[in-house]
Amino acid sequence: MFKKLIERLYFKQVGNLALYDQFTGCLNRNWYERFAKDERGFVTVCDVNGLKATNDTLGHAEGDRLILSVASILQKNFPKGKVCRYGGDEFYLFTKEDPTLELKRLDNKSFSFGTCEIVGNVATCVECADNRMYSMKKGLKVAR
Repeated sequence: MFKKLIERLYFKQVGNLALYDQFTGCLNRNWYERFAKDERGFVTVCDVNGLKATNDTLGHAEGDRLILSVASILQKNFPKGKVCRYGGDEFYLFTKEDPTLELKRLDNKSFSFGTCEIVGNVATCVECADNRMYSMKKGLKVAR
C-alpha cells in the first residue's frame, strides 16, 4: 500500500516522461531502477528475435516495427502485468502469476523469453530469467 502511494506521488511529481518509454509506451529503465525492487510474483525477460538481421536487411524502420510489435503483444496479453522496456530490444514483464504457459500459447517466434519467480533480490531473479531466455534463444538457433 505504501509503495503504491510513493509511486503515485512520484508519477505526479516528475510526470510520465520519467517513467515511460516514449517509443513503446511501456515502463522504462528508470521505473525499473526506482520501483522494481519491490515487485513480487514473477519476472520474465523478453528479447526480440532477429532484430539485427531485420535492421541490416530491411532497415531500421522495420526493426522499429518489430520492437513495437513485441511491446504490443506483451501489453495486450498481460494487461495486469507491468511491461518495462529495459533497453533496445529487451523487455521485462512483471506478473503476479507465472506467465510461461500464456507465452508458450502465443507460440510467437518474434521474441524469446525466460521466467523466474521473484524470491529475494529482483536483480538476481532478472539475471536468472535472462539466462533462461538466452537458453531459449540458443535453442531456436540450433533448430534452424
